[in-house]
Amino acid sequence: MPPKGYRKASTEVRSERIDVYVTPAELATIDTSAETCDLTRAAFVRACSLGVRPQAKPARISAEAIRQLTSIGNNLNQLARQANTGFVVSAAAINGALDAVLSAVRRIG
Repeated sequence: MPPKGYRKASTEVRSERIDVYVTPAELATIDTSAETCDLTRAAFVRACSLGVRPQAKPARISAEAIRQLTSIGNNLNQLARQANTGFVVSAAAINGALDAVLSAVRRIG
């Protein structure tokens, strides 16, 4: 964010306006797409008209979900390390780890 009191050079100020007529359905689509990209309607339309396709922002994941996924990843890493060293890993341990992964993925969406 620019420092307080910062003003764009007069050549950068958006002083020109474009009016466009759209249907209610088109407006709803634009608004939904802009919200998905975490942009205002104007910023979204401006980016699209200038040839830039805004990317959807990744879903926010809670700290608890990240902690659980980290724990699951550590468990999977331990199982893989044991399997690679020749240690026999039980099917129950593998199934438990896979169930935890699938459960976490379903919760996150």
